[in-house]
Amino acid sequence: MTNNNKQLYLDFEAYERLAEPHKRERASLWRTAIGLQDVDGLKVSDYLKEAAVKHIEGDITIDDVRQQLKSYVIHQKV
Repeated sequence: MTNNNKQLYLDFEAYERLAEPHKRERASLWRTAIGLQDVDGLKVSDYLKEAAVKHIEGDITIDDVRQQLKSYVIHQKV
């Protein structure tokens, strides 16, 4: 999938409408998680959204996402 196509999917709803079942389920879970952050007035980073897309696409595991986000947060604090 090209970067342009992935940008379109950052709107996780598109995955829920167009993707294969396993991708729809992952996208739905990510959309819920991001929505819960929004309810608390928190805005998620583009970095998290990009990691979520990689996870939805099956390029990385949820453990990879967790590790990447930990590393990202640590480096942001420095």
